[in-house]
Amino acid sequence: MADNFSKEPKRKRPGGFLLFILAAVLIILTFQTMSSDKNAKVSFSHQLEHLVNLDLLKLEENKKIAQNDNLVTFSSKFRSAANDDSKNRYQYLDLLNQKHLLNQETKSLNQELNFLEKGVIQSANWFLYLSGKQISQNGFMVVSSKYDIPQRENAITIKSISSKNVLNIKELQSEFKIVKQNQTIKNTTKLKNNLHSIK
Repeated sequence: MADNFSKEPKRKRPGGFLLFILAAVLIILTFQTMSSDKNAKVSFSHQLEHLVNLDLLKLEENKKIAQNDNLVTFSSKFRSAANDDSKNRYQYLDLLNQKHLLNQETKSLNQELNFLEKGVIQSANWFLYLSGKQISQNGFMVVSSKYDIPQRENAITIKSISSKNVLNIKELQSEFKIVKQNQTIKNTTKLKNNLHSIK
């Protein structure tokens, strides 16, 4: 019984058919590569508009065929080389894109500057309050006006500060003098609590 199985002929692999398909594919690719006409497919109408606007197509080769009410097939041939008008049009579109990107960046930077300005004003208010410094008639200058530009005023001057619920250094110094002269548990505890509040 084992001998019957060993005597069965082995099946041949279909290698010849695969070689035939591979050869056919290579021949097709070779003909496409050797062909002088280069084809390009356009998926959307706005892509076609760019080719026309940049004057990259031969106008005499443009053909439009109406397939139905909503679909038009367009065919044409590219110019062999871009002319000066095409290059100028492309450069214009490139500069227009750069301007758009710079405008977006300017808008983003202005928003960031506004956010940072609020933080600087808040920090300066806290500094002036906690240090107990007096503000002069002209105000307390944080950022000089030399950083102003025509599109934006960058100078920051604090004219007045808002009151806070914590003691400043001058008030703590005067309270320390009182505690030093009259050292009671009540005065010492009060000073300790006030010192903890400005941590």
